[in-house]
Amino acid sequence: MTRVSLRAATAAGGLLLAACAHMEAPPGGPVDTKKPFITAVQPAPDSTRVGLDLDARIKFSEWVAQDVERGKVYLVPPLAKRIRPRLSGNELRVTSTGRLDTNTTYVLGVLETVKDLNGLPLESPLQLAFSTGPSLDSGSLAGVVAPFQGRPSLGAFAALYPRGPELRGRFQHLTHRNDSVVVPAPQPEPRKEKPAYIVPADTLGHFAFTHVRPGRYALLGFQDVNGNLTPEVGGEALAIGPSVDIAKSGQAAASSAAGSASGDAQTLTLAPYDTVPLRLTAARWVQEGMYQGKCLGTVRLKLSRPPHPLAALRRDAYDLHRAGPAGKPAGASLPILDVCLNPLSGEIEIATMPLDRDSQYVASCAGLRDPNGNLADTSHNRAAFKADTAARDTTKAEPVFLGPRKVSGEVPRLPPNGLAPGAGLTAYYPRLLTDSLQAWLRAHLQAKLDTAPLPYALERISHHEFSLKFPSIAPKGQHLVLALKSDSGTAPRAGSAPAPGTSAPAAPAATPWAGFVLADAAKMGSLKFKQDRSAYGSRLVVRSLTSPFEASRVTPAADEVTVDSLPEGFYAVDYFRDANGDAVWEPGNLAPWTLGEPYVQWADSVEVKAGIAGRGDGRPPGTRRAAPADSTKAEGSIPIPERKLAWPPAW
Repeated sequence: MTRVSLRAATAAGGLLLAACAHMEAPPGGPVDTKKPFITAVQPAPDSTRVGLDLDARIKFSEWVAQDVERGKVYLVPPLAKRIRPRLSGNELRVTSTGRLDTNTTYVLGVLETVKDLNGLPLESPLQLAFSTGPSLDSGSLAGVVAPFQGRPSLGAFAALYPRGPELRGRFQHLTHRNDSVVVPAPQPEPRKEKPAYIVPADTLGHFAFTHVRPGRYALLGFQDVNGNLTPEVGGEALAIGPSVDIAKSGQAAASSAAGSASGDAQTLTLAPYDTVPLRLTAARWVQEGMYQGKCLGTVRLKLSRPPHPLAALRRDAYDLHRAGPAGKPAGASLPILDVCLNPLSGEIEIATMPLDRDSQYVASCAGLRDPNGNLADTSHNRAAFKADTAARDTTKAEPVFLGPRKVSGEVPRLPPNGLAPGAGLTAYYPRLLTDSLQAWLRAHLQAKLDTAPLPYALERISHHEFSLKFPSIAPKGQHLVLALKSDSGTAPRAGSAPAPGTSAPAAPAATPWAGFVLADAAKMGSLKFKQDRSAYGSRLVVRSLTSPFEASRVTPAADEVTVDSLPEGFYAVDYFRDANGDAVWEPGNLAPWTLGEPYVQWADSVEVKAGIAGRGDGRPPGTRRAAPADSTKAEGSIPIPERKLAWPPAW
């Protein structure tokens, strides 16, 4: 065995080890604060012409926990047969009944999560490269893998899947099944196969492949929750990366449907990925009134999981028919006028033309997709309902004010503090916004800024949504109060005159309908970012670390970008390629393999101070600043390097 200390120089020597049936830390003595490290390995690092029988040995500086044998050692490319790690004292032996391939470079990895008997982790992970041929492969690839708008954590990996029949035919884990030789599928199937190469990410999310066989690969990131060192499609967060061409020089060219970019720095953004398609579980009718003898109201669809936040609002994603024999759709499709999301129930609401009273109908969502692009289950995409005049909405007739849509697709409720009045207010109203109801609201809704009346414009967005626009206001922390006049009576129901018991009671003027505290311009600042020409047109996202506040904008074709009107505090900075221009980050898909929109997170938080145009892109080396405990910086006193928005990002 070759003695290889990862902390010191290489030396030659042998090993004699004693076995023990049970290992535990000895009692008494000083507290152990020294992490274990690797002192020797066999074969030697970068060995060539290694024999085809796998027999690797790794010696630790002290005894380590027995669980090193379970999910903490890997060999890439993998063999057709499993490797067998066996621990004896402070030596780990790795063997397999499967033989190594000829003229192939392998990397034997040991994760940093290996611990000694006192629970201290390995000083640094091991990646031991050796070859059964005369030389080692030199392909390499580096990048960062991190959760969407979250901090990197241990357990994240990057993986490479070979593409194309020729390259895939050179990996035995794809060409051998049990004792049979098979022809692998021409394209990766992460649900069915192991990756050809994996590498762990560090605590900052950085990963680096080395000694990769040249060729084209699909890049994937995954959070290894179950510890099997393999992506669990549907059970673990995944990051759908691009195809990369790895050459002997280590350079990679990333390509996607949107184009290509050169460089070996890749960004992988982890997000939940569920292959189970969404299902339409129920449909119900909510009566709002009568119109010329027909029912006027909305169809409300309940889904098994949230759909894509924007695709769910498309009218062509739904279909509505009269029910025929056996409850199947019959006749032509009925017109769909509007679609919106009910923030109270999470249901999809569809506004239709008036329907026949007490008649049966069938709703379907054949064209609906989830955030990963998976189509709705075709066997569970229909639900029947009855246009019942007794099915009324008992929710109070009070608006739910909504904040701007975030890049995650979420539309949060508007917080009561820090309102920016220039953007206006958007609200969901639990009653059908007919012309008569809109006129009633305009006549009876009053707005006050502190105690002074404030004019507004009320506009209908959809059948259940409206907006309020205000004149230019200098925000100074004033109170904005919305109330109904005392003589408002009752709000009219759709298609009918007001009647007791069928309309929501009006609130007196003394009882606010809603109240907000405006932002204070004196407590706001701005951030400036340097931008490389390659990043023009990116969507820049600035998120508060202490509140739900989020601001995003598309960067202009300029060397500097400024984000104004930010409340003072600490912020996280992200930016991504918004390929389809919908202002929502897309995670990508596996079938067909569709690249997730490239997303970059800066590891450092940035501070906004009132009345100051701060530098969001870092400061010259040597500058120090403190960060709050919940910021994305591990150490607040570490110098912040100067950065700028760029593709590929400079790590």
